[in-house]
Amino acid sequence: MTQNGSPSWSPDGKQIAFDSTTANRDFSVSRLYVISLDEKRHVTDLGNGVMPTWSSDSKRIAFMLNPNNPTGLPSGIWVTDPTGTETQWLGEGGSPRWSPRGDLIATADYGRQRAVYLIDVESGERRRLFNSDDNQSRSRLTWSPDGRRLAFVPATPFGSELFWLVDVDTDQPAPKPLGNVPDAANYPPRYGVPVWSPDGKRMLFQMFPNQNRGSDLYVISTDNPGPPQKIDHPKMLTSGEASWSPDGTRIVFAGRLVADE
Repeated sequence: MTQNGSPSWSPDGKQIAFDSTTANRDFSVSRLYVISLDEKRHVTDLGNGVMPTWSSDSKRIAFMLNPNNPTGLPSGIWVTDPTGTETQWLGEGGSPRWSPRGDLIATADYGRQRAVYLIDVESGERRRLFNSDDNQSRSRLTWSPDGRRLAFVPATPFGSELFWLVDVDTDQPAPKPLGNVPDAANYPPRYGVPVWSPDGKRMLFQMFPNQNRGSDLYVISTDNPGPPQKIDHPKMLTSGEASWSPDGTRIVFAGRLVADE
């Protein structure tokens, strides 16, 4: 049995990339797949990796390769094409997210620095996005549709901010908070990758309740943030990350059907 997650819709709307892992959640052997959205629904196996993210022209996919993977290749950030035939290693890091402008990939450093870096796709140059005196993890990165802002999840306790936003075009980027954890009594401080809507006005994200029953989907406004709004889908339990369709009218997520009681 396998578990699928991290669905990522190609910007041209023609394909979805996702990762798949074993029932025991050994992410070192997880694999990447691309499924076409035409009538054939053709599935391409890209090999080992997790957390796919598309380039703005839908011609390349960046992903994370975990340590101890079966290929013996270096862990970190890799780039491939949708057929898996042209693959390039960009460097160390995790949680890759490709900028909508196509020139940068944001990545989280899970080492002692706990920093966020920007990688120039063509030159491979790495730039630390901002400095910080704390030791809090920053992950689950996601770009605004215009490529000017980056959202991420901080390692914070109950009752604190859901996400932080940072403007990458400023000379001295400084993170700003967005939203608070809803219903803190029922949720541990664990939630998925925030995903901007195509118009940049909303953000979709997962939250994992204390009960072992999958995850819940929420939406929050990025312009006038109030309490996040829960998306009800009573016959489906989500089990992976979610993504918007390019026109912002639909959402794709991994999950399973629940039998009627």
